[in-house]
Amino acid sequence: MNVSPDNCQKAQIPMAQVLRHAGTCLTQLSEKILDLEHVLWGAHTPLDEHTVPADALQSIDFIKQASDDLAALLDRLGDVAPLSLTVSEIDVIAPMKLEALRAVVGAAASRLNNVSQPKKQEGVDLF
Repeated sequence: MNVSPDNCQKAQIPMAQVLRHAGTCLTQLSEKILDLEHVLWGAHTPLDEHTVPADALQSIDFIKQASDDLAALLDRLGDVAPLSLTVSEIDVIAPMKLEALRAVVGAAASRLNNVSQPKKQEGVDLF
């Protein structure tokens, strides 16, 4: 669904699409968590510094597993949700703070890949 700013207030999108796209967001988050876990696990520290505690890595692993399960749940809910069930796009995405997630949840599937591979940026964005 391609929605322009002019008609975004009135745009109705299928709940199934919202659920599937939210599942995709969680899958992408899970991939980032796994990347972070690998970086932490492989980080070399000087001998006089503490290493990352195993508890922290287990917590990260739990977060990854939970996000994987939630992504799968949302995908399955999206598969069984009737296409006639729609929601207001602006009501769904307005409360979201991260623009990339807003774009994924409110975007058409054809635009999904553009958001999942963001442009390389210099520096760090603060939230």
